[in-house]
Amino acid sequence: MQDTVAAVFQQHAYGRTPTGPTSIMSRALLRVMNWVASFFNAIDRSPAAKHLIVYGIVAVAVLTLGHFVLLAYSPGGGYAAHFTRRMRSGRGGDPWALAKRLAASGAYTDAAHALYEALLDRVSARVPLRLHPSKTAGDYARDLRRTAPTVFGPFREFARGYEVVIYRLGSCDQPRFQSLLELAGRIDPELGSLG
Repeated sequence: MQDTVAAVFQQHAYGRTPTGPTSIMSRALLRVMNWVASFFNAIDRSPAAKHLIVYGIVAVAVLTLGHFVLLAYSPGGGYAAHFTRRMRSGRGGDPWALAKRLAASGAYTDAAHALYEALLDRVSARVPLRLHPSKTAGDYARDLRRTAPTVFGPFREFARGYEVVIYRLGSCDQPRFQSLLELAGRIDPELGSLG
């Protein structure tokens, strides 16, 4: 019986000899994997390289952790306050005062940006809202849906108007700025007029 099975599987139809990868992608992947393996073998043979990599990873981890600890425990505090100060730092002071000055000079696009910053500042002071430079007005609206449903509706309307002005049109005129003021005033009455 064993002889029969061996004889059958020794026939040409069952003969599969490994020829290696046949596609270009398979060969490229195999080459990359061989390069990575040789790199790690070289590191494995060098104690100094092992120590250097471990120290580098530890240093990056400590610096990252230190950054977040400093932000969390800084006077005036936390990340939201740090971000708000960073947003203001390039423009000098209170974003609401800046929005009023810019609107008075006819720079409505810049005034719209400052109004948006002022609104974020006011909202984050009243409700849980984490400010971050990568977030859009729509991101903040989604956050407010969970954390402050009463602010969500008016903020979403403001966000839509702001995004139309800034991202679709690319500029803001006096009537559109007035509309943004009215929308902001639904959230914080002080932001509803320039007076």
